[in-house]
This record gives sequence, C-alpha cells and structure tokens, in this order.
Amino acid sequence: MIILVTAKTFTSSWYHNLIFTIVILTLLYLSTTDFVSQVIYPIALIGLLPLLLVLPRHSFSIGKVVVELVIMGFFFFGLQHITKGLGTGDIEFILMTDLIGGWELTAQIVLIGCLLTLIPALIKRNSKLPLIPGLALGFILRLLFCSN
Repeated sequence: MIILVTAKTFTSSWYHNLIFTIVILTLLYLSTTDFVSQVIYPIALIGLLPLLLVLPRHSFSIGKVVVELVIMGFFFFGLQHITKGLGTGDIEFILMTDLIGGWELTAQIVLIGCLLTLIPALIKRNSKLPLIPGLALGFILRLLFCSN
C-alpha cells in the first residue's frame, strides 16, 4: 500500500512530495496511537494542515468555514453523547478534515472510513474498534484515487 501511495503522489516538485509525506506519516501516527492505546493527540492533527497549501478550496471564506465547523461539531458531539461510541479524537479528526477539504470531502471520507471499519466490526462483534485507522485509509483513498 505504501508503494502504491508513493507512486501515485510522486511529482517532480519536492514541495508537493514533502507535503504528502508529512500527511501520510501523520495519518500513520494517528492510526497507530488510536489502534494501540485508543488515544488521539490533538497536536498531531497539525500534520494534516499542509494539505491546505496543495488542495484546491472552492469558495473559501472564514465565516463559512467557522459556521460549518460549529454545525458539524454540535452534530458529532451530540452523536457522541447519544451513542457513546464515537470518541473525541474521532470528532477532532473529522473536524480537521472539514477544515481542510470542506464538508463534501469530509462526508466522503467518513463514509469510506466507516465502511472500511465495518469489515472488522462484523468479525469482532462485541469489541470496541478504533475508527481513526479506517478514517485515515479513507482519507488516503479519497485524496489519491477519487476524482476532485
């Protein structure tokens, strides 16, 4: 998988390659910490911010982004309170993807991540599984292999 990601993201621009390397390493770190200890360090999410420099952002306005983040934050924290299954780190990751790519990209990443997490959840029915590895893989798959 790493070879495929490297081949797909490699360009002649060292700047672009460095940004994707930072983002992939950040996703790997977040996935590992969530899988091993069910902890997400919010400061590690800063490693995703360099994507703002290379991803096209349509109609970027600070007010619109803030309103979008507040609405999504209330929705996901309400969902966390009701279901007790969604962790705070999962919500922070989802809000960071919203900040980076907008709600359409975030919805696609969450859908892909949940579908990828559903496979092991069907095998291990009564155990709590981390969501960040699925979201991170969904993040990579969406950014690399889906049309913009």
